[in-house]
Amino acid sequence: MGPQLTILLGVLFVVLGIITSYTGIRLFRRLRAQNPNLRWYKQTRILSGGEYALLGIVLLINYGLTTGYFSASIAPTMVVVLAIVLVIAAIGMIFLFVNGIMAKRDARRRFMEQRAAPQPTTSAATTVQRELTPEEQARQIQKRRERRKKAAAARRRQAGRA
Repeated sequence: MGPQLTILLGVLFVVLGIITSYTGIRLFRRLRAQNPNLRWYKQTRILSGGEYALLGIVLLINYGLTTGYFSASIAPTMVVVLAIVLVIAAIGMIFLFVNGIMAKRDARRRFMEQRAAPQPTTSAATTVQRELTPEEQARQIQKRRERRKKAAAARRRQAGRA
């Protein structure tokens, strides 16, 4: 990579990280008003913004070290800073992966709970059935029996042809 491209990508990643973190913090504040137990380190947008910024810092420090931008007396210190930033970025990336896996697992669990939960039946048919007189209920039951018999006969006919 050319030095201009490295600088451009470094600055681009730092700016992208700042913007992503800023929007994540704004969203977090809005969500926190609804749920005070919400934690900032579980917000993917904030974490990914920090990762972008750290990646940009790594690129800029690496560029400075390879081109001799830093003086000989400060270069060893910058190598240590680069190592620390890389370790922090690795920890943040692990945090992002674990957070994503946990969020996916929680979403799947919530979906299965919603699917398994019995849905309340508030249809008009059940409310009408409760309001029917005993004679009307008997007629309705008789009609259901006849429909079921016709359906069973149709299935038997269909099975005989196949």
